[in-house]
Amino acid sequence: MTDKLPPHCIEAEEAVLGSILINPECLNDVRAIVGVKDFFRDKNQWVFEAMLGLDGGIDQVTLTKELERADRLDAVGGPAYLSHLASNTPTSVHARHYAGIVANESYRRRLIGGITEINELVYNGNGDSMELYIKAHETLAGLEPQGKQAIIKPKEHAELMLGMLSQRREKRFDGVSFGYRDLDDFTGGMYPGDFAIIGARPTVGKSQLLLEMGLHNARLGKGVLYASAEMSLKQLTEREVVMRTGIDIRRLRKGELSESEWGKAQEVVAEAADMPLCFLIGKLSVMGIIQEARRLKQREGLDLVLVDYIQLLRDRSDKRCGDNLRERIGYISNALKNGAGDLEIPIVAASQFSRGVEAREGHRPMLSDLKESGDLEQDADVVLLLHRPELYEPGKDKGILEIGVAKTRQLGLQGVVKLVWVEKEHRYRDMVRRD
Repeated sequence: MTDKLPPHCIEAEEAVLGSILINPECLNDVRAIVGVKDFFRDKNQWVFEAMLGLDGGIDQVTLTKELERADRLDAVGGPAYLSHLASNTPTSVHARHYAGIVANESYRRRLIGGITEINELVYNGNGDSMELYIKAHETLAGLEPQGKQAIIKPKEHAELMLGMLSQRREKRFDGVSFGYRDLDDFTGGMYPGDFAIIGARPTVGKSQLLLEMGLHNARLGKGVLYASAEMSLKQLTEREVVMRTGIDIRRLRKGELSESEWGKAQEVVAEAADMPLCFLIGKLSVMGIIQEARRLKQREGLDLVLVDYIQLLRDRSDKRCGDNLRERIGYISNALKNGAGDLEIPIVAASQFSRGVEAREGHRPMLSDLKESGDLEQDADVVLLLHRPELYEPGKDKGILEIGVAKTRQLGLQGVVKLVWVEKEHRYRDMVRRD
């Protein structure tokens, strides 16, 4: 059996180079999508490298001289090959599309190389299963597709602007709701590419808020991925049933339900089967979450990712993600921010507070309370800080959850939104907002 040639498309490679010869302004668009090594054929690599060396003023004469200077003119086929590139390219209008084909074929070659490397690792590698898995995961992580990058021309920019304004005029909300009227009103909700952080001390309500947010959007038909490194699926499921039926969680755990309550629970089971809410549970890493989110979006559609919570992700203790804890949290934060942009969906992650809030008078949280903060403050588009007064002063503001809106990158607003705990529904509801 003969070996297959690695993936490539010579026609697309030649069309990219021909487009640049026809219209040198295409070079800026193309160089944002492909590099020299993305071309499969050596002589196409040399021609593109020469074009980059000229960086303007490109035509067959200047390109011939540049290749001659690099002692590669004969190797590429002389001036005749450059004429062939220009004459065989019908138009330069589709230069970015041709470059996309070249980039995709190059990525497929890289992927084959990575898979071959993993095969060798599995056949010859020593160590236990977890060690092999980590090494294989590192190889795959290095093969992650790069984020989208392209130059937006004035006409395209104007079209995007017109579309946005038309949507606003029709009052169509294309974002994702936090699930609480006052909070959405104050922040404007979440939009594709947003990275939001919900910070709190233990037992204040991070997980509860994330779950309520996920259920609210899933009921609206939006695809949601809830990645939990803290709570088990059983615990999350118990909360979901209680929130949607009003059944007391203590009686649910003991199985002490009436016939009508069992009937309500069965209805929730039937609805859950059709609701686009997926769970990712276990010892999670940030890249593992992003990869699962990418697969979900491609196969079924995805509108929101919820992460519970940052300090429990495996990367926090992985020295390959940074020399110290602060650097590793920064690695997680940057990956979540970039993931939101690449996936074009909001990502909301819970984060633990440091103990500093406990010693402060009034115990009200601040941005600097985000544990190992720095990058978290910088990367987040929205930061919500949770505070329950009754935890520090029993009897005061019973059932009230204060959400301090500490950062809204786009609006530049800060304020407080209050929710109230509704015991019989086992969930939070809106209160009046105080700016």
